[in-house]
Amino acid sequence: LEWLRARKLMSDGQFEKAIMAFHGLIERGKTRDYDNSMAHDFKLFGVFSYDCIATCHFRLRQYPESREYYDLAAQHDPDRLEYRVKRALCERLERRPAVPR
Repeated sequence: LEWLRARKLMSDGQFEKAIMAFHGLIERGKTRDYDNSMAHDFKLFGVFSYDCIATCHFRLRQYPESREYYDLAAQHDPDRLEYRVKRALCERLERRPAVPR
């Protein structure tokens, strides 16, 4: 349910709150603070959360942070080219002059 709440925050454009919620999932995975009686895809506590955090930062135009989390996602799932491509896009956008919103 925490995953669904975080995704809802993300889809509602509440990126800062979503980032905090995804960090909470990552922390629960590290401490193994989850209900073992339920089936989980353990990627929720790692690569999937890193991907979502990266996307939130990207939408906030926080490209260095986004790049960092795409890099973490790529480390956890090195066969997914998507993370490396998105990381490279962030790196390129970091070098561009800021455009006023």
